[in-house]
Amino acid sequence: MLRRLVILLTAWGMALADPKENRLLIAVSTDGLTWNRVLAPFRDSADVPDAVLGPGGKIYLYFQNFRAPHMNRIYVGISNDGLTGWTFGPIVISGTEYWPGTPCDPDIIVSGDTFRLYFTGDPAGDMMPETYSATSLDGINFVIDSGIRFQVLDSAVLDPSLLWARDTLRYFAGGNTTPGKNYRAHSTDWFNFTRDPDFFMDTLMMANGLSVTGGYRFYGFKQNGIKSMFSTDGVNWNLESSYRLQLDTTTGLESGFVKDPAVVRTGSGYIMYYVTKIPAGNVHEGKAEPLSLAVYPNPARDLVRIDINLPEDKPCSVRLYEPTGKLIREVTDPRTRSYPLSVSDLLPGVYFVMLTDGRRYATRRITVIR
Repeated sequence: MLRRLVILLTAWGMALADPKENRLLIAVSTDGLTWNRVLAPFRDSADVPDAVLGPGGKIYLYFQNFRAPHMNRIYVGISNDGLTGWTFGPIVISGTEYWPGTPCDPDIIVSGDTFRLYFTGDPAGDMMPETYSATSLDGINFVIDSGIRFQVLDSAVLDPSLLWARDTLRYFAGGNTTPGKNYRAHSTDWFNFTRDPDFFMDTLMMANGLSVTGGYRFYGFKQNGIKSMFSTDGVNWNLESSYRLQLDTTTGLESGFVKDPAVVRTGSGYIMYYVTKIPAGNVHEGKAEPLSLAVYPNPARDLVRIDINLPEDKPCSVRLYEPTGKLIREVTDPRTRSYPLSVSDLLPGVYFVMLTDGRRYATRRITVIR
């Protein structure tokens, strides 16, 4: 396994973290600048996401998976709306089966019906990884492209981030031996990259870029949070004011840091998938914990039933949230551990029910239909 995180986080002055202890969370925005968190765990034991709008308007989310049985494999999640109805599974990169260094750090670009994946690889096993690419027609089964896309002699090149700007593919990567700098290069044919002067902007590590009205936006991160920069040509970048997101421990879902933003633009706005550390004692979907919550039926029309496994003398609260993170209602210390909750006044859509005892959290998605 590539010790990508150890190298990368040390170089950028961030606290070391076991990627198994990381989680992906979601935020939404109408303009790509002001973000509202979706207050529910999305995917635990996951890292370095990248997202793209694929053929048919589906969202494809790529990330490094640290759950058994596919530990340290690149996964893809596919959803119609980028928020619900996900299917997850490992991708295949034919031609890398016997590499001693596991492919990681996915960055995906879609052109027509073709998916091109750029990733960190170490086929020599020398701990000096480079950037490689692979091609797919379904976003799941890839074939390695011949040759190395980008490398630096005697230096690890990590976590590539790419953006088509006008007729040029702009490339950034971490691993630079100078703290706060990104490797930078460009290509006009997907495969052959020319190195440009290293890129430095407010010590940000470049994470994800996309086309926006009037130009391009790139998101990056550092110790204090996630920021963004804007360019009209993809070459000259200007830092945008303030942070897009900073660590918020009051939600009970984040700790340590927020990093690695992956942003996709949809017909209704923007969705960001970002990384944080799972708070100690946090409860999340997919992991059995003493604190649990059942919400049914799902989907629901008028009523949902809430079942809580806590003893009745233990204080807790149940909160209902919109996808934007807006609290709709809260029931503090419900008298019974099984009770109905009316949703008849809600518009159709996805909502989140959160149970907390002040220390731990359990969250469930529900869908309201009419």
